[in-house]
Amino acid sequence: LYKDLTIIDIVPDTYIINETERYDEEPLGKISQSLSLHGAIYALDTPLVNAVKHLIAQSGLTLKHLVPASHAAALYLSTKAKMPESYILLDIGYQLTTVSFVHNKTQIIDSKTILFGGDDITSEIGRRFNLSYNEAELLKCRYGMEKSPAFPLFIEGKITFDDLTQTIKDVLKRNLEKVRDLLESDFEGSENLPLIVIGGTSNLNNFYMLLANALNR
Repeated sequence: LYKDLTIIDIVPDTYIINETERYDEEPLGKISQSLSLHGAIYALDTPLVNAVKHLIAQSGLTLKHLVPASHAAALYLSTKAKMPESYILLDIGYQLTTVSFVHNKTQIIDSKTILFGGDDITSEIGRRFNLSYNEAELLKCRYGMEKSPAFPLFIEGKITFDDLTQTIKDVLKRNLEKVRDLLESDFEGSENLPLIVIGGTSNLNNFYMLLANALNR
């Protein structure tokens, strides 16, 4: 293990008994002379792990287990009906966007992070229209990327639907291009896999139309 890294989770993907028999699930009830496993080891910087543990302890909560966010999301999604065996998971969070290749429904083969999140959209709305953060967040969540009617319609002061839509599109296009470039460079064959999107930003009106255009899907 690299210096200053702490293992936070070990996730098995294959169990092997008697050196030759392989199972994707725990081989409960099987009798064997040997048991080994193949899996993924997740590690983070030790100072970061210690800081998270300290904050949780200060809040009065008890920490039972640390789980990587992408793996936790895949575990949750695996409980949903008709989930594909393999897919690309795009998680647009508050300040970070994570792109992961999920195999066998829960196994994270690769994962990359981009410094972008819904917070960037809210901040840009506030900057362009001189609004407080809360005012900008309210406009973003309420209207998303709605199209203006045939006549001018102001939604806040002198801000029209088109003004708000264009602002959100500018931020999203710029960062979804980074997602597209990452998929093309680091996730070979991803164009043939389903794309699952989670995170609050994915709930914005007309988000999926913009996403499809940006990723050429």
